[in-house]
Amino acid sequence: MRLRTRALSKALPATHCSGYSLIELMLALAIVSVLLVIATRYYSTTSSAQKVNSAANMLQVVINASEDFKNSTNSYAGITIDKLVDQGLIPQSFSTKTNTNINPWGGTITADAGADNQNFITMTLTHVPKADCKNLTEIMQAKGVRPNPDDQCPQNIYSATYPATSEK
Repeated sequence: MRLRTRALSKALPATHCSGYSLIELMLALAIVSVLLVIATRYYSTTSSAQKVNSAANMLQVVINASEDFKNSTNSYAGITIDKLVDQGLIPQSFSTKTNTNINPWGGTITADAGADNQNFITMTLTHVPKADCKNLTEIMQAKGVRPNPDDQCPQNIYSATYPATSEK
C-alpha cells in the first residue's frame, strides 16, 4: 500500500493545486456587491428624474389646457381636471371619473380656480417625495409657476399657482 501512495504522490506534485482560495472568492464577491450598489443608485436616480420630468409634462399639459379654457371663457372660473377632459383639452387619462388620474408617484393631480380671484389656477399633485418635490418646483418655477406654500411639499403634496404673477 505504501508503494502505491508514493507512486501517486510522485505523479501529482503538491505545488500544483487547482481552484480558488477563500480570499479570491471573497474579493470577487466584494467587487460584485460594489457594482450592484452603484447600479441600484443609478437606477434610483434615473427613475426619480423620469418621474419629475413626467410630472412637469403633466402640469404643462394642464397649464396649456387652462390657457385654452381661459381664452374661451375669459376666466379660470369653474375649471377642474374633469371639465378640461370633457372639453377635449387634455387626455382622457387625466379624468378623475375613470380612476386613471394618477401622477408618476401614484397620487392624483387636480386643478381648481383660485377662490378669491378667478385669474389663476391652483394645481396639486399628491404623494410626491420631498426630494422630487424640490426638483419639480425648480422646473415649474422656470415655467412661470409659483409653488404654494413656500415650504416645499408639506405632507408630500406639491401645490402651485399659475400664472405666478397673480396675486391671491
